Amino acid sequence: MTNKRSTERYDSISEIVDVLSSLKDKSKEKESKIDSLLQKANKKISATEKKELARKKEKEKIDSELKFLDYSKNSLFEKFSTRVNELNENLERAQIQISRNSSQMTISFMGKSFSISFYPSSDIPKRIKAQKEASLQYQKRQHGFVFQQPQATHLERDNVVLIGQIVLPANSSPMQNMGYNLVLRKANQEDLYGEWWVVWFEDSALSQKRPLNLHYAIPIPDFYEEYEFGRMRAMHIRNMRMNTLEAEGIDRMIEKILE
Repeated sequence: MTNKRSTERYDSISEIVDVLSSLKDKSKEKESKIDSLLQKANKKISATEKKELARKKEKEKIDSELKFLDYSKNSLFEKFSTRVNELNENLERAQIQISRNSSQMTISFMGKSFSISFYPSSDIPKRIKAQKEASLQYQKRQHGFVFQQPQATHLERDNVVLIGQIVLPANSSPMQNMGYNLVLRKANQEDLYGEWWVVWFEDSALSQKRPLNLHYAIPIPDFYEEYEFGRMRAMHIRNMRMNTLEAEGIDRMIEKILE
């Protein structure tokens, strides 16, 4: 507007208004673009933070579960250790030996021993999922469609979170070794401690071989199917019984290596 050459000046006020308006529009366009970029950046930050928060929660859940399982294993080991120590205090010429790590314990006396061990806890939800998927596939093959959603397994109903076994080896066949399966059950999802149960199997009259009159543990993965049969009390080649782990059950295992 103050240019010395008249030809380079604006011709009218309206032209000046148009220029100022265009500058204002460009400013708004620039602000709008910045806002759009900021929104995208904040959205990405928010998504990343949500993922990180979910990851932290999952890690905390896993850490909490692992601590619970470690505590439960140690509490079980301590029950056996306490009983063995009570006996050793009164033994004069030989001692019952204990060896253990975070996941296994072996108790031995003069050449005989039994071991306590556990299977991975992560295998339980995988197995439950596989059983339900197998049920769905069976229905589709038989009927061409799913007419009933799979019911909760007994592992779910019993809130089983860890499976193990106590075995006194005497034979290469697991079914001929005296022992129990160990099952850690929670009363509900909020249960902080859980309770140890022993599960044992015996050959029934339906077995093709002569009943061994021996109770034994079933190794994974067969245990999952046998547990379902046993909890349903179905007619089967094996009978299953279960009870909470009491002092007499601990004494029974120790007694076997003292005989």
